[in-house]
Amino acid sequence: MVYIYEFEVYRGEKFLLADPYDMLGGTQGVDFKEVCEMAVDWLQMEMEYRLMHDLPFPEATFGNKPEHHRCCAGREREHSTLYVC
Repeated sequence: MVYIYEFEVYRGEKFLLADPYDMLGGTQGVDFKEVCEMAVDWLQMEMEYRLMHDLPFPEATFGNKPEHHRCCAGREREHSTLYVC
């Protein structure tokens, strides 16, 4: 099966962070390539866990508005939307 979910990618204090819009959790990476790879791994493990424990899959939403607009110092963060399947 293919599962596609939207992640918000933004710059944290030391790493790029990737948070799914439709589930709790997330992952990080030192650069965009690594955070994308980590998001794929995170989603695969999350879906496998849900399958093994007969848990429901959240309905995927798309076109979400980014939630992390500013960092602690008030400067704009870099954003990307990542679709992981």
